[in-house]
Amino acid sequence: MTALAGQLATAYPKEDKNRTAMVTRATLLPPDGIADAELVTGILMVVVLLVLLIACANVANLLLRWRWGGGRRLPSNWRWARSEAV
Repeated sequence: MTALAGQLATAYPKEDKNRTAMVTRATLLPPDGIADAELVTGILMVVVLLVLLIACANVANLLLRWRWGGGRRLPSNWRWARSEAV
């Protein structure tokens, strides 16, 4: 950013006299609330990941049980899985 500010200062010496450039984080949160928001977001992502993992394990268990479970049938709302798995 310093290099860009220097290039602009040489290209426009009148307009950029005594001006500097600074990069800051663009956020709507106050500066002291950023760490708390990052913590809450991280916890929320872990919870969502665990829920998705449990859901995928349940679906895999149902499909495995249907395929090698001794002829048990899937529920009627699983007809699409039967047509895809065979």
